[in-house]
Amino acid sequence: MRLQGMRNLCALILWFMSGVAKAQSLDGYAGVGISYDGFIADKSVTKLHPQQPWLISPQVAVGLRYHTNQDFNLMLDAALGTSRINLPAPGNEKVDYNQVRALITIGSGLYIPVVNNQSVMPFVQLGTGFFDFKSIRARNTDYAYSPVDYNTKHWVVVFGAGVEYAFRMGLPSSVNLRVLYTPLNIFPEPVSYYMRVNGQRNEYKLQGKLLQCQLTYQVHLPIAKWDRE
Repeated sequence: MRLQGMRNLCALILWFMSGVAKAQSLDGYAGVGISYDGFIADKSVTKLHPQQPWLISPQVAVGLRYHTNQDFNLMLDAALGTSRINLPAPGNEKVDYNQVRALITIGSGLYIPVVNNQSVMPFVQLGTGFFDFKSIRARNTDYAYSPVDYNTKHWVVVFGAGVEYAFRMGLPSSVNLRVLYTPLNIFPEPVSYYMRVNGQRNEYKLQGKLLQCQLTYQVHLPIAKWDRE
C-alpha cells in the first residue's frame, strides 16, 4: 500500500511539473544600436600603434529567439553596420579606415526570470563576419593619403559573449550587450597605405584583430508557440 501511495505521489508530482512547465516559443526581433571596434594591432606588421579615440558607428540587427522547455534559449542573430578602425598615423593625425560589416551568429543563453515578465539571459555566440572596404576618412586636413579602393572583401570567424535584458515597454523589448572577438587577423593580407605630411611620404601597413562591443535595443514579435506534450 505504501509503495502504491508513493507511486501515485510521484505520478502526481510529474503531472504537476508537466502542467506548469514553460511552453516552447519562437520570437523574432528587429533592433538598432551602436558598435565600437577596438583594433588590436599585430605588432610584427603594424609598427606604429593606432591612435585610440572612441569611434562609434550605427548598426541594425534582426534575429530569432527559440525558447525551449528548459531554462535556456537558442539564438540566431544578423547585424549590419560599419566598422571603423583608427589608422596608424604620424604625430597627432587621426584617420579612420571604414568598412561595411555584416555579422551572422548563433548561440545559446541561460534564461533567468526576474519580476513582472522581465528576464536576464547571459549567452555565448559563434559565427562569421563579412567586411568590405568603404572609405578612409580624415579628421585633420594637413596631410594626404593614398586614394585607392582597398579591395579587402573577406569573411572572418567571430565568437563572443554578452547579456540580454528583456522587458515590456508597450511591446516586448530587450537590450542586448555583447562583445565579439576575431581570433584571426581581420585582413587576408596587410593593408599597405601611405600618408604625406609636410611633403614627406610615410609608408604604413595595417594588420590585427578586432574586439567589438555592441549595444542594441530590440523589439520582439511572437512567431509561434507550442505547449509541452
